[in-house]
Amino acid sequence: MRRRRASVLALVLLLGLIMGYGVASLTREVKVKYKVVSPDLGLEVNPNDLKEVWPGDKRELTAVVTNTGDAKLKVTLDAKYGEQIKEVVIGKNNFELNPKESVKVPITVVFDEKASPGDGELIIVVAGGKP
Repeated sequence: MRRRRASVLALVLLLGLIMGYGVASLTREVKVKYKVVSPDLGLEVNPNDLKEVWPGDKRELTAVVTNTGDAKLKVTLDAKYGEQIKEVVIGKNNFELNPKESVKVPITVVFDEKASPGDGELIIVVAGGKP
């Protein structure tokens, strides 16, 4: 059993080297965190949307923003990220949200082609105020 695992691992590493990838650059794991600034807002993001990625990958995830309060809010989203991520594009921003209403916001994450191995972090920040 150990021999078979070692053979499979050697094959994977060899294929990675043939295809131009370094041994340590097979996958990356990015943790999605979020921070809600207004108590009348809810935010849901599926962290599994960005679980394992390759350098240069472009991934889509969806954030669901909910106005849990009783007044209309102007909502803004922002993203904070490190060197592993090249760019984050928030598909919908600076919008008004009625009470008890939810909206899906597409977010595109582009990973750096020279990203180093290891974990990364993407923080989505949502804030709301009076329109």
